[in-house]
Amino acid sequence: MPTLQELESALLRAEAANDTAAARAIAQDMRSMMDASISANAPPLEVPPPSMLQQAREMLDIPDIVRGAGITTRGALPPAIGAIAGIPGGPAGVLAGSLAVPAAEFLTQATNLMLPEQYQIPSPALAVEGLLTEAGFPVPETTRERMIQAGGGALAGAGTQLPALAKLTGSAVSPVTREVANTLAQIPERQLAASAPAAMTGQATTELTGSPMLGLLAEVATSVPFGAGVRGADVAPSREMLEQLSSEAFRRTREAGIQIPVENWRAAVKKMKSNLSDAGWNPKTTPKLQSMFNELEKRQSVPGQPEIVRDFNSLEGYRKQIQQLQGDPDPTTRRFATALKDEFDSIIMDSPKEFFATPSSREGAQAWAEGMDLYARMKKADIFDDMLREAELDKTKFSQSGPENSLAAQLRQLTKNQKRFRMFNQEERRAIEQAAKGGKTQNLLRFYGKFAPTSSIPAMLAGGAVATDAGAGLALTGGAIGARGAATSMREKAVQDLAAMMRAGGPVSDAVMYPAITAGRGLLSPYVPPQ
Repeated sequence: MPTLQELESALLRAEAANDTAAARAIAQDMRSMMDASISANAPPLEVPPPSMLQQAREMLDIPDIVRGAGITTRGALPPAIGAIAGIPGGPAGVLAGSLAVPAAEFLTQATNLMLPEQYQIPSPALAVEGLLTEAGFPVPETTRERMIQAGGGALAGAGTQLPALAKLTGSAVSPVTREVANTLAQIPERQLAASAPAAMTGQATTELTGSPMLGLLAEVATSVPFGAGVRGADVAPSREMLEQLSSEAFRRTREAGIQIPVENWRAAVKKMKSNLSDAGWNPKTTPKLQSMFNELEKRQSVPGQPEIVRDFNSLEGYRKQIQQLQGDPDPTTRRFATALKDEFDSIIMDSPKEFFATPSSREGAQAWAEGMDLYARMKKADIFDDMLREAELDKTKFSQSGPENSLAAQLRQLTKNQKRFRMFNQEERRAIEQAAKGGKTQNLLRFYGKFAPTSSIPAMLAGGAVATDAGAGLALTGGAIGARGAATSMREKAVQDLAAMMRAGGPVSDAVMYPAITAGRGLLSPYVPPQ
């Protein structure tokens, strides 16, 4: 049989769980036990004073796992349901649906500031809260619980809005809309990280001060640091994002009727084949490359059908096939596949607008210009991505200085290759030349790294130094190894930054806009009104 202390603990747990029936039953058992004790002339039982019971209730006011999960789900449902309801409207519909409740609440509160008390507009958030209560979700009773609900809503909102913004970047018809969506979709990881803390801080501040304005300021102050310290190169479009943008743009060019006339395409393929033959290509020694040309020269997908019409989507597909040949195990195939991709890109990028059959409409001209811009950005970025891949393959070739020397050599070769170098604008050329030269610190580390024991002669020198003075020799050898690693990291970062610059279509420097983006995420935080 339980003791009176055990029944008291059970009563506190039942009260914390809002289990009225269980609390009544336990209280009845306690009363019966106390009556029995008194009737048996037992010493009077000590009942905890009200202050102790109150402290126990406050200690047990922290939601348990099940209740906390229910409150979190209660917060996440409104933006999630709104996003699902907006799916038929595409990315814009998802975005609007997920923002419906917080946007309506923000407008209502702003309007109520200017209205007399008798004309105050009811809170949309409070109406939604009532529906969630009727659905059986636990009702947050304390500020802490409402903070948990606000954090769950903020996470769900950011989790639905950020992917919608990323899709809107490529699918929106208006260039202005695409640009705004692209800006708001940046640093998604940091926006997601800022969402819950900002919402919870704003909820607590609003309740403690009674001022929604101070709550908004607290949300902004909490979310701004999440956008600090972001490098521009870290938020340049990734290869995958650029491919998504280009696919959407190429779809618009196809819908606009932009394509390559059959005779122009035949002449282009013939020129590519001739240039590769002049460079020493032999179809018999590289059958995979010959198969690629067969694909480029194919006139019909199915015999008897109309001849294939090439557009930007076709070019994107061909380019990916050529890129796959660049990773072939045969070095000759790799070398001529790289040459073919250069020829392929040069013909597309250097050809006049007349190479394409472009409608005279404004939409057609805009679609062609956008398609060409994205194609050029992909081409330029690939040059530096290829450098990094080649450096990995050249590790054994440059045993003394490793990938660093390979990257430096490739950068110098690019600056000397006038055909490839002229595709870059003046600003991009300066950045490439600077990366090829390296900074003073980088070159000093590179020189010191040559003494690392990675080949026979440096190893003999390191061994001699250790034999002469073990301590100094080991220190110099360890320093040389570290210097080589540091120089390699700096060179790799320089090439990665160049690739990011090309994908972004311009310089990507450290910017001050990212704290403003996370601040905007804070302003979108939901507020949970006390019931």
